[in-house]
Amino acid sequence: MRAVALFILLFLFVVNDSLGQVFRERNRSSYIGLRGGYSLSGWSGLVYVIPDVNYKTLNGFHGGLFVSVKIADNFTIEPALYYSLRGWEINGKFDDGTNSLEGTMINKISYIDAPLMFRIYLKGLNFGVGPQVALPLNSELNFEGKINGQSGSSNFENTVDLEDFEVALALAIGYEFNFGLSFHATYDLGLTDTAKQYPYPYEFPYWTESKSRTLKLSVGFMIY
Repeated sequence: MRAVALFILLFLFVVNDSLGQVFRERNRSSYIGLRGGYSLSGWSGLVYVIPDVNYKTLNGFHGGLFVSVKIADNFTIEPALYYSLRGWEINGKFDDGTNSLEGTMINKISYIDAPLMFRIYLKGLNFGVGPQVALPLNSELNFEGKINGQSGSSNFENTVDLEDFEVALALAIGYEFNFGLSFHATYDLGLTDTAKQYPYPYEFPYWTESKSRTLKLSVGFMIY
C-alpha cells in the first residue's frame, strides 16, 4: 500500500510538471471547476437537559461548481454553488415528562451553499477565507428505538421553522496542481442560528439556539 501511495504521488508530481506549462500557457484570468467530497457536520448549542444523551457528528457529502477569478498572481476570488447534506445524530434516553424515548435520532438537512472564498497562493499551496450563505432545501428527522417502552420509529419533515438562510465563515487550506486537480479541507463555522425554533413536533421539544459546524474534504478539477 505504501508503494502504491508513493507511486501515485510521484505520478501526480510528474504529470504536474509535464503538463503544467501547457495549462499555464492557456491559463485564463478565470476558470470553472467541479468540486465535491465528504462532509462531517454537527450543531453547536444543541443542549439536552437529560444527561443520558450521546452526541455524534453526521456523515454527509457536498458537490457543485466553482469559478476561480484571478485578481493578482497569488490571489483569487472564488464564488461557488454546492449541494450539501449535513445535520446531526444523537442517541440515548429522552424524557420530557409526557413521553419517554430511548433510541437514535438523526436529522438530515440538505442545503444549497453559496460561499465566496478569497484565496492566497504559495505556489500550489493555498489558504482561503470568506463568507458563506446557505439556503435550506429539506429537513428530515428520523427516530428509531422505543417510545414509552414500545418499539417504534418516527419520521418528520419540516423546513418551515428553519431559518430562511444561514451565514457562516468558511476557512480553507488546499493544494492545487498545475493541471487543474486540487484537494481542499474547509471548515464552515456557522454564525447564525439554524432554526427559528425546534422544527419538529412536541414529542421532541429539546431545543436551544444552535449553529452549524461542518468539515468538508474536497477534490476538485478545472473543467473550462
